[in-house]
Amino acid sequence: FNNLRSGGIRFADTQGYAYSRRDVTGRQLANVYAQTLGTIFTGQAKPYEVELCVAEVAHFGETKAPELYRITYDGSIADEPHFVV
Repeated sequence: FNNLRSGGIRFADTQGYAYSRRDVTGRQLANVYAQTLGTIFTGQAKPYEVELCVAEVAHFGETKAPELYRITYDGSIADEPHFVV
């Protein structure tokens, strides 16, 4: 789980530092988490059985609809249109 946590933080930190914090999107973070889970799923005898949910919400004052992503244990990503449970 530490690989997931540190990978997401490292990506957001380097991407936000190189460009802008607003350039880091939920979809990009979902891709980072999916790559990590996919690697664990294919490379270990006992892979994780976990699902992650990533939400990208609007900045204060913006009216952009939230984007929701579900990442399954095998590294696949699904867009969720309304809600994630």
